[in-house]
Amino acid sequence: AALQGDALGAGYEFYEPDDIDDVEMRPGILTGRPAGSWSDDTDMAWCVATAAAEGCDLTTSEGLERVAELFLQWYESDPRDVGVQTQMVLSRTVRPSEMAAAARAFQESRPDAAGNGSLMRTAPVALAHLGDDEAIIAAARAVSSLTHPHEDAQWACALWSLAIDRAVRGADDTREAMESALEALPSRPAHRWRSLLHEAEQRKPNSFSNNGWVVEALQGAWRSVDELAIGPWTQFPDRVTSAVMGGYDTDTVAAIAGGFAGAIEGSSVIPWEWRKDLRGWPEGVNDGDLVRLAVQAVRKGGNDAAGWPNVDDMTAYYDEFDRDAVAALHVARELGVVIPISFFEKAGLAYYNSLAMIDERGEVLGPPTAAERLEAGVRHLGMLVRSSGEVVAAKEMRKHVAWYIKGLPNSHRVRQQVNTTRSAAEMSELLQAYLGELAAHGLEAFVPEPSDTLPGGSGATG
Repeated sequence: AALQGDALGAGYEFYEPDDIDDVEMRPGILTGRPAGSWSDDTDMAWCVATAAAEGCDLTTSEGLERVAELFLQWYESDPRDVGVQTQMVLSRTVRPSEMAAAARAFQESRPDAAGNGSLMRTAPVALAHLGDDEAIIAAARAVSSLTHPHEDAQWACALWSLAIDRAVRGADDTREAMESALEALPSRPAHRWRSLLHEAEQRKPNSFSNNGWVVEALQGAWRSVDELAIGPWTQFPDRVTSAVMGGYDTDTVAAIAGGFAGAIEGSSVIPWEWRKDLRGWPEGVNDGDLVRLAVQAVRKGGNDAAGWPNVDDMTAYYDEFDRDAVAALHVARELGVVIPISFFEKAGLAYYNSLAMIDERGEVLGPPTAAERLEAGVRHLGMLVRSSGEVVAAKEMRKHVAWYIKGLPNSHRVRQQVNTTRSAAEMSELLQAYLGELAAHGLEAFVPEPSDTLPGGSGATG
């Protein structure tokens, strides 16, 4: 999710907050890349994620040298958008093993230098060491120190990585995740960052004009994702848009915010319009490739028995995938509800492979009926329960139900009822009762007009 924030913010770099009226995917200001392209933030995060996906331990010298080697490969590709401090360090590094020393030398020459260039790429560190606070802290600080050894940069990376770890592993909200992350830090940095976060909560989102500095970058990102600061019903698009609206170093702050917001909410809340044209370095890489890196980072570089997520031939999956999941994925795709391949693993890849074959044959899949929508919603809810448990599933599904029922008769009433349900079982019963109500009036085959489904032609937020 960090890459969506990065790509969104890339079109507004150095804008003053007052000059940003609305936010949409635009060509990069510094990168010169087309709309939907990420910048150096994701380029460098890709390097960290790749090392982790190869099974590297990011707390070891070997793992860090691999990250440094990938940083140099990226730098040698002559990127148009490189942070000042990062460029100073990489331009003085000949061999990967020398990068941290070059960074220390730069820090000695400029003791106060504390840019945001390591915080922007720290999200993969959490995936590489999920559930291991000691390793997350050590890896986050070490990866930061390859280019940004200032204590503020190191501890910012450690704190944000810990917060993402909590979010991925089921924290209910941003406050819970961040409080747990702060408790895992040693007392001195914990006290400093607790105070800085509290300060951020009292400020306006567009007041972090010095967000090239790692402290204000983290404060600006936190102010954008914090529920209590911007409202408990705010979703991913609002959070990263808020980060962009803060102006100045927009791509980096939105990337930082996006990494945490996506970990809390799940990538299914990212609008399809923000995902469909994503691209960047290395050439030909897209967000699906980064999903695979994320999965392998968590698995310490491993695949499952049939080769997921890097298998080329899906034949082994066709007789095994969950057909309920495939049916739900088709309806979700039609409605703009983005359900990531990584969430359903076998079903996801089988589904997208089957779509490719359907497209090749020139077949057209019709829009889903009311019955298909509600049945898909119930299947989606069931898969969430199996994946995340009753409590998380009920909370997560509230975000998606609106898109399954939008445009159907009496959908406003049903949405209000869904928001008051206390369990996944209660929500499932409500959706099935709604389907029965529609069927009783002969409306199970009802198909809303396209304009009723996706307002303003924009992508669904899930």
